[in-house]
Amino acid sequence: MFRQNAQTPQNLSAEQKDNSYFFLYYQFVKTPLACSRCPTPDIGKRPPFFDDLPDNQEKRQQFKGYVLGLASNREILARQIVLVPDNISEVKSHDHVLLQCLDIV
Repeated sequence: MFRQNAQTPQNLSAEQKDNSYFFLYYQFVKTPLACSRCPTPDIGKRPPFFDDLPDNQEKRQQFKGYVLGLASNREILARQIVLVPDNISEVKSHDHVLLQCLDIV
């Protein structure tokens, strides 16, 4: 995530370069959900809110589909976390104080 700009990744496909933001964001979502030491989130009361995703509607929907696919992850199933399409939404972080704080972090 943090590296010198002089160091560039080698041998990446055009798709990997084009979707690098979504790959990173996916890891930020997947890791805490699958981590057995993290408290189990109450997805029903606190659904995942994503800051406005920076690409076209098709790519955003594809990303949300990958997030929904996490529901079949063995670690996430063991933690009884339920992900449903209606709970995954995008928000403008400047409209939410908590998300503004996370932007800083």
